[in-house]
Amino acid sequence: MVFVLVDVLVLVGTANFGVVQVSAEAPGVIVIITSDTTWTKADRPYSLTGPVMVNNGVTLTIEAGATVNVNGYYIVVNGTLRVLGSATEIIHIADCE
Repeated sequence: MVFVLVDVLVLVGTANFGVVQVSAEAPGVIVIITSDTTWTKADRPYSLTGPVMVNNGVTLTIEAGATVNVNGYYIVVNGTLRVLGSATEIIHIADCE
C-alpha cells in the first residue's frame, strides 16, 4: 500500500508561475499548466523555477519514477494532481535550492 501526503495551499494575489524541464530546449520558460500534462520518468528531472499552478479543470499527472526538484517553490492545484508512484518506482520530490 502506498500513501501520498499532499499539502493544500491557498494563495491570494498574483504571482509568476513556472516550471522547466531541466533538459528542455528553452530552460526558464514560465508557464501556468492550462491543459492536461504528464511529467514522466523518461523526461526527468523537472525543476521548478517558480511556483506552479494547475488550472481548474486541468490534470497534472506525475508518473512513477519521475523526479521533481521544487527548489523552494510549490505547486498550487486548482484542478487535479495524480501521483502514480509505486513501491518499486517512487516519485522523487526534492528541494534542490
